[in-house]
Amino acid sequence: MNNNHVLLPELRKDCVKLTRTQLDKAVQQQIISAGQADSLYEFLKSHSGNEPRFDFTHVLYYLGGLIAIGAMSLFMILGWDSFGGAGIVAISLIYAAIGLKITWSFDTRLWLCLLPLRSGT
Repeated sequence: MNNNHVLLPELRKDCVKLTRTQLDKAVQQQIISAGQADSLYEFLKSHSGNEPRFDFTHVLYYLGGLIAIGAMSLFMILGWDSFGGAGIVAISLIYAAIGLKITWSFDTRLWLCLLPLRSGT
């Protein structure tokens, strides 16, 4: 992002570009003082990195998820051919039991209760 532009959210759907030039014009028209313009611009510039964005890292993240879903679909088809429906149910129950056992073992540890849990992406 250019250092001379700050994006302001407007009604959660658009962004307004606020430039230093616009703030200087507001100072000339005596809408705000020069000190207020400087403070406002620095405040908005320091908080401008918090807006959502979509970049190459996000593409790689979703591509990895797509590959994982594709792999699980392929393995599910191959597993169904090899084990049949009852075998898949048995394997699923074994995985669920192992997952619950691991979850309960982590739940009983005091140090895990002190770690913050992040939700969302």
